[in-house]
Formats: sequence, structure tokens, C-alpha cells
Amino acid sequence: MTLILPPQKRSYPDNNAFKLDTPEIELSASGYTCIVGLNGSGKSCYCEALATPKSGAGGPRWHYLPQYLE
Repeated sequence: MTLILPPQKRSYPDNNAFKLDTPEIELSASGYTCIVGLNGSGKSCYCEALATPKSGAGGPRWHYLPQYLE
């Protein structure tokens, strides 16, 4: 069984230097998947984009827990 992560695009009006643009990603539904990268590479933005509901979209629901909880 596989899990499909949809493509994600996001930009921020206050930061023109950063744009998130990822392709569709296919993962194995077994085991663990880690997202790694340098500081500022977009790991948190990618997870936030997956967790943001799209209007009229069905399918799996993603949950994002930030690194620091208040």
C-alpha cells in the first residue's frame, strides 16, 4: 500500500525569497518517513501546507505539530 502526498505550492507576501513548490510524493504506508533539511529549507512550511484543509478536498487528513508548543 502507498500513500500519495499531493503537490504543495505556497508563497509568503512578506518573504519574496522563499517559495514552497514540491511535486507529488509517493510513500510506502509502512514504516516511518522523515523530512530533513537545512534550517530555512521549508520543512515546517511543507507540513503546515499538508495540514491546511483545501476547500472541497477529500482524502486523508494531515496533522502538524510544530517544534515548539506554547
